[in-house]
Amino acid sequence: MNRKKTQNIALAAIFTAAITALTMVHLPLPSEAGYVHIGDSMIYLAASFLPAPYAIVAAALGGALADMVFGFFNWMPFTFVIKALNVIPFVICFKYSKKSQQKIITLPSVVMSLVSGVVTVVLYFFASWVVYGNAATAWLDVPGSVVQAAGSTVIYCLAGVALDASKIKTKLNRR
Repeated sequence: MNRKKTQNIALAAIFTAAITALTMVHLPLPSEAGYVHIGDSMIYLAASFLPAPYAIVAAALGGALADMVFGFFNWMPFTFVIKALNVIPFVICFKYSKKSQQKIITLPSVVMSLVSGVVTVVLYFFASWVVYGNAATAWLDVPGSVVQAAGSTVIYCLAGVALDASKIKTKLNRR
């Protein structure tokens, strides 16, 4: 196994753990709407650092593991797919943006974190509709999903700016 592949596997494992942990640090909501977390910020960072297949696996496993730990087994398949899809906007962004090779926080990456948040809100609405059995109850989840997506974008931007100051992407890409 070459050095870059080993590095990607190790980073994917670290991001899987970070995604799980920050999803478990949450604010419960006073209804059936579940909870709000900032685990998606780590999904955005994973997508900013890792090649697509590794970021997708880290996102999907990290989110699904948090559901498993909380005992939300019925949500695991939805989370697995939704969190994997959260990476796709970043894959598109980084494929076409040369500046994103050296930096985490760029205008396109911030826009893609917002797009990824919309993916979260829309897809969890439909997942809630399936789980709860009606659209009216599913709408109760939307405000929490919006707060979660916005909070994750803010945390992603703050962490990204700090990591950009250390030039970590440039250092990792040289190895």
